[in-house]
Parts: sequence; structure tokens; C-alpha cells
Amino acid sequence: MQSSFGEFIKKKRQEKGLTQKQLARQLFVSESAVSKWEKDVSHPDISLLPKLSSILGVSEHEIITASIDEKSRMEKKQAKKWHALVLTWQLFFYISYAVAIIPCFICNLAIDGTLSWLWIVISALLLAFTFTNLPKLIRRNKLILLPTSQFIALVILLAVCCGYSGGNWFWVASVSVFIGLIPIFLPIYICRYSFFAKVKKCADFITLAVFFIGLNILLIIIDGYCISNGYSAQ
Repeated sequence: MQSSFGEFIKKKRQEKGLTQKQLARQLFVSESAVSKWEKDVSHPDISLLPKLSSILGVSEHEIITASIDEKSRMEKKQAKKWHALVLTWQLFFYISYAVAIIPCFICNLAIDGTLSWLWIVISALLLAFTFTNLPKLIRRNKLILLPTSQFIALVILLAVCCGYSGGNWFWVASVSVFIGLIPIFLPIYICRYSFFAKVKKCADFITLAVFFIGLNILLIIIDGYCISNGYSAQ
């Protein structure tokens, strides 16, 4: 059975171990005013609700309805647990990255006397960061910023590996990855963003055309790579 407003206020006040005088003092009202509330003779001014709810440890909605909203409390409790879990997960990766970099830094200096392959480790961890921690940090335009960040991180890793190995395959690898992303993301962007509203119906055709152009550019790059390395094109 739902309590009256006065009964609810009285119950919560007593649970907090407060007297009417103590509650009145915190709200800057008279003790008689609190007494009238609990007797349902009058109700507090609406401006007092935020302060009153804070003192009694209930929500404004619960004060107004004179009942505990168990569903809302459970949802807030679960939200706090989820938030704590996400923060713990994020912190775990930050610590893991630090634990990975520090030993590699020491070993690279101790063995080679300089920083060489450490940059591969750092760029690889940067790529991992874009998948583990970055999604939580990006608040807006995630569909554009996140894949772009991951692609840039991958390109950095390829550049570092290419430089370390002394090869010249960077453009072949980078353009190959970019072309592979076209049929995945371009149709989504065309259908989702208003900028492409006029060509939305032609999303499949545009994607195929861009993919075909990109593929031909890749073939030209591969041909140049083969020539520069003395490979036969036949």
C-alpha cells in the first residue's frame, strides 16, 4: 500500500536519523513547517525538492509520488556497475600498454644500443588502442572518426614496418587496405549521411565504380613496384 506524502517524508527522515528540527535547519525552514508536511497539512515548496531529496537520499520523483521507484533504482545501480566495469576495462588496457612498452624500451636499448624495433611495438599498440580505448573516448561522429583513426594507425604501422625492413612495399599495402574498406564503409556512409542524399539510390553503383577505380590505381602501383624491384610483369 502506497504511503501518503507525510508518512513517506517522516519514514525517510527517521531512516536518516534526523529530527524534525534538524531537517528544518538543513532546509532553512521552521520546524513547524516540517511537522505540517508530515501531517499532510501542507507540502514543501517545489524549490525545496532538490535539497530535500538529497537529504533524504531519494529522488524528486519518489518524493512527489511518495514511493520508492525500485525499477529506477535498479537501473541506476546497473548503470553504475556497467560504468565501473568499462572504466576498469579501459584502465586494464592502459596498464597493459605501459607494461608492454617499458620492457621493450629497455630491451631494445640494451640489445641494439638504439631504438629500432621498439617503434614497431609502439605503432602496433597504437593500432590496438584504436580498437580498445578509442571507441569510448570518441563521443560524436564515431562512424567516421573511428574507422579513420584505425586506418591511420594501421598505415603508421605499415610505414614503420616498411622502414624497419628497408622495403618499398608501403604503398602497395596501404592502398590495398584502403580499397578493401571501400565496399564495407562507402555504402553505409552514402545511406546514412544527408550529404549523399541525392545519390543514395545509386549507392551500389557508386561503390562499385569507386572500388573499380581504386583497384586500377592499385594495379598501377603494383606494376611500378614490380618494375622498381626488377620483377617481370609477365
